[in-house]
Amino acid sequence: MPYNMFEKEEFMKTTSEALEFGRIQAAIKQYTHSEVAKDYIEHLAMFSHREELQDALATLKEMIETLVRFSSWPLNSSFDLFPIITNGKKGGILTPLDIDHVATDIGQSNDIKRFFGKLDRDYPFLKEIVADFFDLTPLQKEIHRVIAPNLTIYDEASAALKSIRQRMRRQEQKINEKVNRLAGLYSSFLSDNLLTIRDGHYVLPVKTSEKNKVNGIIHDISDSGQTTFIEPNEIVVLNNEMVALKNNELEEIRRILRALTMLIISEEDHLLANNKLIGLIDFYSAKAKYALEINATIADVNTQSTIKIKSARHPLLDQNKVVANDFSFTMEERIVIISGPNAGGKTVALKTVGLLILMHHAGLAIPADEGANICFIKNIYVDIGDSQSISDNLSTFSGHIANLVSITSEAKSNDLILIDELGTGTDPDEGAALAEAVVKFLLEKNVFAMISSHYSGLKIMAINTQGLINASMIFDEHKLEPTYRMSLGVPGSSYGVMVAKRLGLNTRIIDTAKFILNNQGTSDIAL
Repeated sequence: MPYNMFEKEEFMKTTSEALEFGRIQAAIKQYTHSEVAKDYIEHLAMFSHREELQDALATLKEMIETLVRFSSWPLNSSFDLFPIITNGKKGGILTPLDIDHVATDIGQSNDIKRFFGKLDRDYPFLKEIVADFFDLTPLQKEIHRVIAPNLTIYDEASAALKSIRQRMRRQEQKINEKVNRLAGLYSSFLSDNLLTIRDGHYVLPVKTSEKNKVNGIIHDISDSGQTTFIEPNEIVVLNNEMVALKNNELEEIRRILRALTMLIISEEDHLLANNKLIGLIDFYSAKAKYALEINATIADVNTQSTIKIKSARHPLLDQNKVVANDFSFTMEERIVIISGPNAGGKTVALKTVGLLILMHHAGLAIPADEGANICFIKNIYVDIGDSQSISDNLSTFSGHIANLVSITSEAKSNDLILIDELGTGTDPDEGAALAEAVVKFLLEKNVFAMISSHYSGLKIMAINTQGLINASMIFDEHKLEPTYRMSLGVPGSSYGVMVAKRLGLNTRIIDTAKFILNNQGTSDIAL
């Protein structure tokens, strides 16, 4: 089958959280109509095998094409039938609402098959799904023969029920005639002329002050105490007969529903299979609608150990304002050292690469230009943001090191690693040395990586080392503000003094800083 969402139940939770993949899942869920599809989305994870990923993306591509042509598939609300059928198997009698959910699912299965049959193009992956639907029309017809659209039971559901209800109507007519006659007889004692029922018995609303004038059984008293509801002795027998008929009706309805329950259980396997297929179609439809909403495209899966994404946009940012960037990783340039000013977009660039590659490997379209090409990656590891943990008594530096311990011990060839501000949080010289050592180790691991840093040593290392390449976030020196555009192949400057000036730091401090940098002759700006 062209799907496999549950193979990684414990799918890299820290990666998912750091890249905010949960927000993508929540956005896709808004397009679903079924509980099963929501569950599929909840368990979205990276595929473990290239072939399964390729099939999932091919299926999504077909779904997008059909939605562009026909707007939507015939999908309405679909409930998870598993707990409903399980209840019936345990001896429970399914309610009319439960049974109606079953009939609705059968109807949707038939509607989907008819819709697909009318398509004038061959969609092999969607066809494989639709072909697996079972025809349960006889069960649907039996349900609709018994249960009305308002979830009541038709008189014709059984001969016994029809007979009971006919007798009930005749009995009700007798009681109405009798009660109306008594209401006229006792009219001066009544608080109003409305016919009232209490506990299934017809009663008269008698003024409490006159209750001794009407012989009968007291069933209730109004909240104000002004009215006493009395069942006159003259209709006690008629009321008891009606109660007996109603009990007979309920028992016959239980028998009818029990028979329907058993019929549904007998089709358990087919019903649950169809229920999952409806959810699967809904799942792909939701993914496709989200892709169209964010103007996403489907990337190819290559076997060349390269990643090429043009005009990549972070999907959680305003798509009308987000700055698009190109990202590239090759065998010769597997690790990108990205530098530039603080708040210049380095972290967003890291998250964009990570989130888009994660989305792609979870079988989603990505917000980028057509022609994106991404090799199969089994794992993504990230160290982005503040890793300080009060509960574990870790400093920010220790938290980052803890992440690096996991990354360097677990990452394998062709995994993707994203590290923000490698080596910070400790003595600058030691941090720089540690950063260079980590990068050398990752090169030997043959992984893909994007690492942000301000260290000049790393930038120089990227210039002189095979497998590394610099990238920078462009800074507008005239406006003294970031552009959020990335340039591949050249290192960036931190522009720390210039940014500080823009943010309003005292001019004496700015001038002193410039003097110190010029005298040191090692200005980061001049790199």
